[in-house]
Amino acid sequence: MYRYLSSKTADYTTTIFSVNPTTTLPQIGEKSQVVHDFDDGTVSVIGLSSNTYFTVDLQWAYISAADHTTLMDFWNTSTKGDGRRRTFYWNHPLDGKYYTVRFTSPLSYAYDSVGHLSVNVITLRVEGNKP
Repeated sequence: MYRYLSSKTADYTTTIFSVNPTTTLPQIGEKSQVVHDFDDGTVSVIGLSSNTYFTVDLQWAYISAADHTTLMDFWNTSTKGDGRRRTFYWNHPLDGKYYTVRFTSPLSYAYDSVGHLSVNVITLRVEGNKP
């Protein structure tokens, strides 16, 4: 991802979001494009931007109380992520790079029957590299 993105300063720059997922880490590359499929089988693609962006799904089969507190803090605090509104820095747990990201999914978590926390999926949109 790193080599396909340009530098982008985040809205929130004080603390880096660094909560490592416990399951797979799907990464999807995207471009802002609209695809039209026609009845005759042809396809027309309209490019809205030439920039590439990625989405990354973070998942936790079990999340510690401390990591859950960090996640909740970044999601809910108006000066940090503020839901989907603001960007912040994220440390990728596998490539070690720092990216400018935002949440693009709702915050959903669950307690199992003995009180352990899990988080199904939190999607981050990777919008650039941390300068």
